[in-house]
Amino acid sequence: MLKDEILKILLEQEGFLSGQEISAALRVSRTAVWKGVAALRKEGYEILAVNHRGYFLENKEKFLSAEQIQKALEEQGLFFDVIYERQVDSTNRLAKSLAEERLPGDFVFLAAADTQTKGRGRRGRDWSSPAGESISMSLCFRPKISPELAPCLTLLAALAMGEAIEEAYSIPIGIKWPNDLVLHGKKICGILTEMSADLDGIRYVVCGLGVNVNIVEFPEELSQTATSLFLETGKRVARSQIIGA
Repeated sequence: MLKDEILKILLEQEGFLSGQEISAALRVSRTAVWKGVAALRKEGYEILAVNHRGYFLENKEKFLSAEQIQKALEEQGLFFDVIYERQVDSTNRLAKSLAEERLPGDFVFLAAADTQTKGRGRRGRDWSSPAGESISMSLCFRPKISPELAPCLTLLAALAMGEAIEEAYSIPIGIKWPNDLVLHGKKICGILTEMSADLDGIRYVVCGLGVNVNIVEFPEELSQTATSLFLETGKRVARSQIIGA
């Protein structure tokens, strides 16, 4: 859709971009650009318009796109599919559905969403993932290991995400066995690894990670046990940067 193409351009642009430049890039009229910007604003995107300067997307760290994630991965030397949805019930469920379609071949892909409506944590607990403020992602792949080694992947995911956060924020992250990351004694990340296997071995593994990134407030019942990277550091970081790392 045109509004998605406009959003992609605004996300990549550092400064203002005129309506004429956008219309030329997309080969559409300036009226079409204006309508696309209006549609994005209705969806919550904060787009500033200034006469003789053009459009500028504010608070970019709030927003994600497949293109942003793909670029962040490529900067790390990684080249595989990214499936991004603004809202899903669960990225793990989405990844498992896509994996079934790709069998019996080998594959690696990342499913991510801006928010989940039915995210799950350990023991079936609900996992909150506010739009624009958290990471909801599931890495799906076919590891060449025996099924009894699959639980080790949760620890590897914890180590990898812990290092990614430390790289972005320069803070020490702790691992609370078996599948949580903690900062100052409070949970900032949960990991849910799920496996599909048969008599021949592992069909695929889905490693889901949920990270509290830019959340500014938690419900009272969670405030004593959960925190966000923003609350602990006062620093906002683009979620795609953490995903890529």
